[in-house]
Amino acid sequence: MERRHSLLQLPQPARRAGKTFRSTHPPLGTLPPLAFEQQLEQHHWRHDGEIIVCSDGITEARNTAQQQFGEDGVLQAARAARGHDTVTHIAMALQRHLQQEPHLDDASLVVIGCRQQPAPPSNEGATASEPPPTQV
Repeated sequence: MERRHSLLQLPQPARRAGKTFRSTHPPLGTLPPLAFEQQLEQHHWRHDGEIIVCSDGITEARNTAQQQFGEDGVLQAARAARGHDTVTHIAMALQRHLQQEPHLDDASLVVIGCRQQPAPPSNEGATASEPPPTQV
């Protein structure tokens, strides 16, 4: 069975998926380090938000009617959380979806809060010979 992880970026103003990243690799730890082909994908956004990473154990979880929780279930629960304790909201929504059915697959969920960096301080009054202030 092929294992997949989803990565969703949820910006604060709209609270809808701004970008969905699809895993194209096998699960972490299944390849020897030399066999892993490292790739970098960048995405920039202008608003505070959250990055949600979850395994297929969450998105493919089925209830008694054999309906999957899906990315829609993850996103609906994240929207309901409104940026507060999103992990708990998603976990509770998943439990409600399962309707007392046992969850037979491993489930991984990580939520990373992302905030805009503050604007650098103004250099008014600095002379050309003074270096600009650095941020630590």
